[in-house]
Amino acid sequence: MTDAVTTASDLWDRVIAMALQAKAEDWSRPTPCAEWDVHDLVAHMNAAQTGLDGAPQPAPPDGWSPPEGAHPFERWTASGVAARKDWTADQLVEGLRIARDSHTARLAAVTDWDAKARGPVGETTEAELLRVRCFDTWVHFWDLATALGRPFDLDDQSPAAALLHEWVAELAPYLFGKRVGAGDGATLRIRLGAPLNRDAVLAVHDGKARWDADADPGEHEVTGKPAAFTLLASGRGTPEMWRRAGALDWSGANGEAFVSRARLFG
Repeated sequence: MTDAVTTASDLWDRVIAMALQAKAEDWSRPTPCAEWDVHDLVAHMNAAQTGLDGAPQPAPPDGWSPPEGAHPFERWTASGVAARKDWTADQLVEGLRIARDSHTARLAAVTDWDAKARGPVGETTEAELLRVRCFDTWVHFWDLATALGRPFDLDDQSPAAALLHEWVAELAPYLFGKRVGAGDGATLRIRLGAPLNRDAVLAVHDGKARWDADADPGEHEVTGKPAAFTLLASGRGTPEMWRRAGALDWSGANGEAFVSRARLFG
């Protein structure tokens, strides 16, 4: 974690550079995030980071109310976007700079990475929160590039990419066991290239999926770029889209089930 400040700052700088390319008409473009346009997406990125860092937040407009039946985290997210609805393009870009500076100031102040911290859905550690925030920022970076029609580097080798892809890969047992619902005896090989270079096998024993170096995956495999693995797990794109892009492939019934159902959210 010694390079945490640089890792986060470099990622935020790339997001800012992308936002600076947006033209006046681009801010109303739809994004891969349902119900959010580019304006909403960038507003959320400011709200999420500064809110988690404990900075004062603007209030939503008078009369605004969160979506009925929304989860508390969804209400918090929606409130942050609504409170910034009247921000100009310049304010939105400045909001990204403020989010970057808020994040890096927080990281610079950390003396114990195992210390408790408030995460998006509850208590966590400072180390885990860093990985979660890099994940959220990087995925929304992809959302922004997609909305603006800009190229996105699926072979990103940055420290932030390595950090967040490792976090998602470590959740593969949960995705296989809980989200896919793989039964006892099920196995799956996960093979992901740089910057992870992970090649390991999941196996389900006594209702729980775990990494098992002795398990035989047979024909069941998911392989490809960590970026495609992360984005699909985040609900971005479809398995076939990533296969056509040459970024992800799979085989066997368990590979098919994983790419079809292994999602972090929903």
